[in-house]
Amino acid sequence: MRAAAAPAVVYPDGEEEASAMAAMLAGLITANIEQHPERWKDFLALSGTSVSIEVPDIDEALTLTFAGEELMVRNGRQGRPTVSITADSDLVMALNLVKTGPMGMPNYFDAAGRDVVKALVRRKLRIGGMWRIDTLTRVTRLLSVA
Repeated sequence: MRAAAAPAVVYPDGEEEASAMAAMLAGLITANIEQHPERWKDFLALSGTSVSIEVPDIDEALTLTFAGEELMVRNGRQGRPTVSITADSDLVMALNLVKTGPMGMPNYFDAAGRDVVKALVRRKLRIGGMWRIDTLTRVTRLLSVA
């Protein structure tokens, strides 16, 4: 049985060096797991996976590495992430509004989901490694507050 209610967040560069976006996303993931314990399965399934998020409008990038029950958060793009997401800050924040639909799949048919699809089509949201749908779906569920 797991001792923790949420993953331990580790900042290898030092917590005081973490960007505001990195700290906010780490907090969002841990809070979502605390509120939705079933999302632990997604978190653990991502072990060994890295996701980079680049936010050009605020000149930030970060890498989230899932390591067992730990979430390592680093500034900048580190290594070769499985999935990379590039979008302006408002769109990165909008990703947490995508609801989870039937069978745990992201729902792209409501307003928030359609906005994400529009951003993809207009190339305002770019996702590298999109073919890794399993990883992308799990990350979406971890970021979703819905």
